[in-house]
Amino acid sequence: MSRRIQFEQWTFKAKPRHPILRKLIAKIVETTFNAAKNNKLQAYYKDFKGVDKCSSVDIMEWTGPVVWTDTIYGHLNSLENPTIVDIDSTRSITGELYGPALDNEQLISWKFFTGLVAPVMVDDVVIYPKASFREDTENNCGKYCYIFHEFGGSWKNNGKGEIKPKAKDGLLEDEDVAPEQKKKLVKRGLFADDSDCDYPYRPVR
Repeated sequence: MSRRIQFEQWTFKAKPRHPILRKLIAKIVETTFNAAKNNKLQAYYKDFKGVDKCSSVDIMEWTGPVVWTDTIYGHLNSLENPTIVDIDSTRSITGELYGPALDNEQLISWKFFTGLVAPVMVDDVVIYPKASFREDTENNCGKYCYIFHEFGGSWKNNGKGEIKPKAKDGLLEDEDVAPEQKKKLVKRGLFADDSDCDYPYRPVR
């Protein structure tokens, strides 16, 4: 995750010409034009070979959850005296919270959504808890479960999905083994490492 609390963009519902969509499209267009100007529109995710991660557009920043999350936060904090309906406002967070420093003028931040287990509405924007978008046996989200997401990364590897560490029988290794296999794939250039790149075409936030 690139943000402390991140919003998914694979499933959402919006009215036509909603301000969030307008701002989102503007940011994506800006990033695209700046990337083209700097010769950064290279297909890094086509096969994970031959293209440096830092020489191509980062899909998370371009059209993924990063730009989506930043746009939502920007919109929510631009509202004057927003109406907030939090049906689980008494939720308690155990332990200390860690995350990026916050602007004192930022009413809506990652802290506002931390520990969310029920929908919260800010004016005409409704945010659902993470379990609503990943229904499985581990997420007991009751009436707020809506979809099941496979996390297949189908947009990677020329549409074939993520290249994942596999066991000899073709199944994923257990959690203790998989990280070591991933390190080997990183060395072979099949996996991007976790280092940050300096993207000169990132839109101003």
